[in-house]
Amino acid sequence: TERGAGYAQNRVWNGTMFLGSRLILWNGSDPPIEITSAGGVPTLANLIGTPPRAAFAVSHPTSRKVFAAGGLTPGGAATSPRMVYWSKTEDANSWTLANNAGSVDIPTDRGGNITGLLAWFGRILVFLEWEYGQITGTSGDVASANYFTYARISDAVGAVAHRTLVNVSTSPQFQSYKGIHKLEGMQQGFADVNERYLSAKIEPYVRDLATASLNTSHAVNYRDRNWYALAVPGGGTVAPTQWLIYDYYLNAWTLFGTSLGDTVTFPSQTIYRASNAERWYVGANNGFIYQMDSGATDDGTNIRDQVQWISDLDDPTMQKILRHLYLTGDYNPDVAVGYTVD
Repeated sequence: TERGAGYAQNRVWNGTMFLGSRLILWNGSDPPIEITSAGGVPTLANLIGTPPRAAFAVSHPTSRKVFAAGGLTPGGAATSPRMVYWSKTEDANSWTLANNAGSVDIPTDRGGNITGLLAWFGRILVFLEWEYGQITGTSGDVASANYFTYARISDAVGAVAHRTLVNVSTSPQFQSYKGIHKLEGMQQGFADVNERYLSAKIEPYVRDLATASLNTSHAVNYRDRNWYALAVPGGGTVAPTQWLIYDYYLNAWTLFGTSLGDTVTFPSQTIYRASNAERWYVGANNGFIYQMDSGATDDGTNIRDQVQWISDLDDPTMQKILRHLYLTGDYNPDVAVGYTVD
């Protein structure tokens, strides 16, 4: 089934699996599209009723509702940058208060607009530009004492884009305007969340990214290689042209580039599992789809680890004597260690 006429051009579509068999697509402008399958034949249709024209959404496993944010209000009359909506239980076509659907508005004194949603341990995390929190409560009924509401977890960092939010095992990873982060904890409640900064070793690369275009970043969890693969816009570009690869088993970073140059950008990527193996595909603005990590491709340039000395040790005006310098670690034949003296 082809869907083209009447839809906004150059929009990023984000998908949400709901109840295991329904895929809902959102682009922040048009009515969301639902894809279902009957007898193996996929069917496309707009959600009925008045759903929000959200930019992204997630399925809540506990309440069995869809939570959506970003984009436009129901009916498309106005922008809705700080509102989180939820649907009726087990029904993505109903968004009215009478059916225990509803919404919560993030206060304007909080950290910017909503940039992403993530389901984690049965909770919905809400990411803004400069903070993140969670939807608390257990009921969509506005008369209930346990009505859904928003509670801030941290005002130290937020997320640059919904598509950088990836669940890696039980630890979400995401990109902020400061770098790349990881969340841990959460089993006992939102007060137990521990946020770790992962990109201290690659800060020179992070600072060189095109800050104004970070909202185009996107990531996947490439489990066959233990990689959080983050597509990012290089300095001076308006869309992703390279990848920062975090090996969450080795806690190591690698920079991936291509031989196509900065004129070819990569607005999307996905992981497809077939025959018990994963395939990593990326879409490019030149009309091609590339399979990554396959064939005679550029496997990237290693990012050297770096040591940050005490304040005056790297001062060239200070005379230093180091009689011994020891480096210890587990042996890995793929790692080369060297040094220079000047």
